[in-house]
Amino acid sequence: MLKWKAFNRTGYIAFSPNGSRLVACGWHEGVRLFDSFTGQAVWSVIPDNKDHWHGVFTPDGKHVVLLENHRLLVLDARDGREIAKHSRSIAAFHLMADSQHILAVTSGMDICELRLLELLSGKILSKKRLTYHGGFSRLRLSPDERTIGAIGNTEAMLADAKTKKVSWYQREDGLHDGRSDATFSPDGSTFVYSVGGKLHVRDLATGERRTTPRWRGSTICEMEFTKDGRHLYTVNDSTSVAVWDTTTWTVAKSYQWKAGRLTSIAMAPDGNRAAAASENGHIIVWDLDE
Repeated sequence: MLKWKAFNRTGYIAFSPNGSRLVACGWHEGVRLFDSFTGQAVWSVIPDNKDHWHGVFTPDGKHVVLLENHRLLVLDARDGREIAKHSRSIAAFHLMADSQHILAVTSGMDICELRLLELLSGKILSKKRLTYHGGFSRLRLSPDERTIGAIGNTEAMLADAKTKKVSWYQREDGLHDGRSDATFSPDGSTFVYSVGGKLHVRDLATGERRTTPRWRGSTICEMEFTKDGRHLYTVNDSTSVAVWDTTTWTVAKSYQWKAGRLTSIAMAPDGNRAAAASENGHIIVWDLDE
């Protein structure tokens, strides 16, 4: 297990595709890239506008894409140099597997646009107007990139990625705090999103709810499947990581790193390590067999 101090408050973390780097976003403190095996900082980007950031690597590992104050920024993953900056109206995004395009949804409380953009130029290739009450907070694509999953402040939905036609939606009163998360299982059969302390597990083909398990704590704020899909790791407004068995949807184990309240969870693409970030600024990286 490796533990280090990244910021005064760490809000979001993500592994690079090869697992050697970890991008971390500080709460109003900018972005830093770390060596995930040593915890040593590689570069930092601390702009004048120190708003909260959300960042991920492109699938090819060449760029870090950030969402800051509804604006997309693209940085060179080698040194943090700014490559592109565009749009100040993005509420959530998901990178396409080709590393060249990005699916994004605009901000807006009732009427939004779902857009396919060129990553570097920001050119809009297609768009679809949606009526979606309360705005978006998370946007995800299924592994085969055929289905869009999204949650907002009041609703959860599934839509066809090609036509943008909504196939299922559900009003969820507990989404109002904006701290919920959503994801697809690696095999693409299941869509999972959190509402408060509950997980809503739905069949992707039908949208039918399979189960709604609950863990202690009031809000599950982030989640990540293991590579094999057998477990789902979640963090909520507590100091523990919960590990869900996806066969029974019960908590098989939990980790307690004594690092303060946890804010983010990340899974290394090779499936061998995980990382968590805490409200007091720490990052913890550990082997999954620990």
